Amino acid sequence: MCDKRVSARMKGKVYKTVVRPAMLYGLETVALRKRQEAELEVAETKMLRFSLNEYIRGTAHVRCFGDKVREARLRWFGHVQRRDSEHIGRRMLRSSSRLPARQEA
Repeated sequence: MCDKRVSARMKGKVYKTVVRPAMLYGLETVALRKRQEAELEVAETKMLRFSLNEYIRGTAHVRCFGDKVREARLRWFGHVQRRDSEHIGRRMLRSSSRLPARQEA
């Protein structure tokens, strides 16, 4: 990833297909606080800066990490909504909507 002979576009593709899925794994079902999301954003930026060493997001054609987390959550929510009403995911979603809101730290 640090080789200067590899184009920034190729590094971005490798990042999007290898690194980002590892970071996103399981986050569609986790309630992240704003601070945790910011920490993940910082980690992503550091990884991109280490491999690209130039203008990061535009060069590698990589979107913001928070946007990708929201996209994954919406995709998961769509899957759950299409399931049978007695599926465990749908039942958990119904029960969690009755819980009181969590305090932001």
